[in-house]
Amino acid sequence: METKRKILCVADAHIQDPPEDDGGFFDMLAKISETDFDIIFLGDIFELWIAFDAYETEIHKRFLAWCRAEKTKRRIGFIEGNHEFYVSYRYADAFTWCTDRSRLISNGKVCLMHGDTINEDDIAYRLLRLILRNPLSRLLVWLFGPLAGKALSEKIRLSLKGKNLKHKKAFPEKYIGRLADRLENDRISLCLLGHFHQTAAMRGIRVLPAWCPDGEIGIFDPETEHFSIHPWKQILNVE
Repeated sequence: METKRKILCVADAHIQDPPEDDGGFFDMLAKISETDFDIIFLGDIFELWIAFDAYETEIHKRFLAWCRAEKTKRRIGFIEGNHEFYVSYRYADAFTWCTDRSRLISNGKVCLMHGDTINEDDIAYRLLRLILRNPLSRLLVWLFGPLAGKALSEKIRLSLKGKNLKHKKAFPEKYIGRLADRLENDRISLCLLGHFHQTAAMRGIRVLPAWCPDGEIGIFDPETEHFSIHPWKQILNVE
């Protein structure tokens, strides 16, 4: 059952090692712990997260520990971005819900997605996604992890950057418009997504900026259906 509490939305933090150099991300989580907000992570929270032991670091474990503790107090949603793999397969228990696809909330009126599959011109990335996100690839990644986890992680990370950079810079207004058409046909009034590292709005679609460098996040009120974007310190009243 969904609550009517306000929902924080975080996208594209791209947190990297070392854990102490997180730009204040875990400080934000600590402050959220003192509130009654629900929270949704819209993908690319980490620069790379392959959800097997051989590939994970302390930042992934710290994040999972926070989510497991906080999901007893609030609803926590997680959508895998293009820099996260197999999280929904392995760690569904850490969240209220977790998916590598889109998600509907607010009685089907609000759509959540990362946004990496919107641009149909980004053929190289779509092929890479198809190759990496299937059961066979998941098995191979798991098997090779103990032997070459770090090297394989770096190879995947560089592949993602090289395949996707051009299309991130060129905002796909045509395909955003097509998405808006589909949402209107399905009577979905609001769609929230990240991925493009910039703020944009078009016919009910709101694109969140990257969390870094300004710490901006979204806040959605299910009661009023109002959505806005502000620095997290402003929303959480941090001096």
